[in-house]
Amino acid sequence: MIKIRKFNESLSKVVFHNTYIERLYNILLSNTFYLTSNLGTDSDKLQKGFYYFSVSRIKFGGYAHSMGESDHVNIVLDGDKFNQRYKGGPVDYWGREMRTGKDMPFEYQMRNDENEERIFSDDSEIPNAMSYIIEIHISMSGFK
Repeated sequence: MIKIRKFNESLSKVVFHNTYIERLYNILLSNTFYLTSNLGTDSDKLQKGFYYFSVSRIKFGGYAHSMGESDHVNIVLDGDKFNQRYKGGPVDYWGREMRTGKDMPFEYQMRNDENEERIFSDDSEIPNAMSYIIEIHISMSGFK
């Protein structure tokens, strides 16, 4: 007997986008998310649209670690709302070797474990950005 499981590619219920304060300002001012072109590496072309928007399944994953712990923004987003309008799903940009290589120090393994998901589109922008935003967490330093 053959069992068939239906597989749906979609984003997690809640996803996170890490960026810098200046970029958050532009997102809020324009009420638009600006997507990245898939031109570039082979890993950038692993998608179903000409553009993508990177998000993470976890709040402070590998990419966020590379940004440091201050002066950056973590935007909490409604993955279910994105799923209503856009295709999306998990992406393993660095590949398994970057996470599990024997010669790879543990700190680099953690940094490369992005838990990345991408939202795919043929358009370079996602309008009405604020309608997808649940919360905004800002980490700042150096204020007196």
